[in-house]
Amino acid sequence: MVLWHFGTTVTGGTAVARRFPAVVWQNSGGGGGLGDGSVGEGRPVPLSVGFVSQYVLKPLLGVLVANAFGMPRTFYAGFVLTCCVAGAQLSSYASSLSKADVAMSILLTSATTIASVLFTPLLSGLLIGSVVPVDAVAISKSILQVVLVPVTLGLVLNTYAKPLVTVIQPVMSFVAMVCTSLCIGSPLSINHSQILSAEGLGLIIPIVTFHAVAFVLGYWFSKIPGLRQEEEVSRTISLCTGMQSSTLAGLLASQFLGSSQAVPTQQQAVQTDMTMNSAAPPQGSTTTTTRYCI
Repeated sequence: MVLWHFGTTVTGGTAVARRFPAVVWQNSGGGGGLGDGSVGEGRPVPLSVGFVSQYVLKPLLGVLVANAFGMPRTFYAGFVLTCCVAGAQLSSYASSLSKADVAMSILLTSATTIASVLFTPLLSGLLIGSVVPVDAVAISKSILQVVLVPVTLGLVLNTYAKPLVTVIQPVMSFVAMVCTSLCIGSPLSINHSQILSAEGLGLIIPIVTFHAVAFVLGYWFSKIPGLRQEEEVSRTISLCTGMQSSTLAGLLASQFLGSSQAVPTQQQAVQTDMTMNSAAPPQGSTTTTTRYCI
């Protein structure tokens, strides 16, 4: 609410706020060391299925939904861009809540995040280049700066400076939460009039539709004969397909597409949080049945 009502203050700090995602991803990299990659050994098929779901099916679905609902050009590029970024870090937490394969979720999110340096600019140029100018090289550099470098730094610190990590780790989650709130709140405060306009409110149905179909599509794609995965893995792929890194998408949209294009990325961030809550079992429940979002 503070970010909403004091939009001029937040707006003035937008240039600084663009650096906050680096803190979020550095915190993500602080949970494991450089030698912790053995979780992915012997699992190329589920990783490949999840990768195709995120970087082939999800972007195509985004274009289809945007065109089907006649999304205005003011928001079209930002919406499709969100469909071209890596899976959300939050999907790992949602996987834990919904009794999915958490190890695979972490592996898939990490792999797609690393690949986003190449695939997000490439897909953006192909899918929205005809709508707005897309500087693929600049987008790639930005992703490298705010995602891969901080994650690598976090991994290095966790491997070679464990005592330091032990000291700062208790507060890093809070710092990451504050930075994420600022990343989301800044575009919201800038564009609150557009969000509350008829066009802005008209984004709700397309976004909900996209997420619902993405969850279902990711789940059933992993059940195709020849690719069929275990139930826990299928749930994981579903969550990773339907939950995008909206914070990164918002940063890229604000920086390269214009502030109005960040509106759908922030609305998708809200939908992602709602999804995580939907995946959580009722408090105090002892049943193993999962309240799965699809």
